[in-house]
Amino acid sequence: MKALILVFSILACTNVFAAVSGVFVVVRGKVFIQNLKKEVTQAKVKSVIYPGETVWTEADGKAKIVMSDRNVINVLPNTRLKLEIYTNEPNNKNVELQITEGRVRLDVQEKYDGKASKFEIKSSVAVAGIRGTELIFEHIPQSEANINNTSTVTVLTGKVQVDRIGTLKDILGFGVNGKVIVNSGQQLEVKK
Repeated sequence: MKALILVFSILACTNVFAAVSGVFVVVRGKVFIQNLKKEVTQAKVKSVIYPGETVWTEADGKAKIVMSDRNVINVLPNTRLKLEIYTNEPNNKNVELQITEGRVRLDVQEKYDGKASKFEIKSSVAVAGIRGTELIFEHIPQSEANINNTSTVTVLTGKVQVDRIGTLKDILGFGVNGKVIVNSGQQLEVKK
């Protein structure tokens, strides 16, 4: 009987993952989801998230989201993260996350080549191209306490390519290449 229940649980999870980008498996404190219609609901375990939706946490909130491709996104306190794009099809793997503020820890097991298949997390000052790694991406927006927009990429395993947003290359279409490879055990801070 236990084996039968386990099989049904796995099938249920597979069907859920086929229709959505991710499922919340841990929710602590205040965590919210804003859908495409700008409606806000409080997240709970088994809540789902779709491309184009935003998840944010308050000071006491954090969440762990298992994505359709089994990548894991941990959203830490005081964070706002949007799933701009999350496509997980055999011939089309494309992920683009936008962090406005806060910290996320990503455990990306799926392999991406950065060309045909991409996994990127962006802030207002940096974009990190992930190939299959574990990292922490933190963004502190400009405020009275922080005169710079600052993003920090800490690579725990693997490597990440980080590019500064707003470089001369981006503005003029030529010139400075701001791309840097950050390896396991390294950290890079990017300021506007």
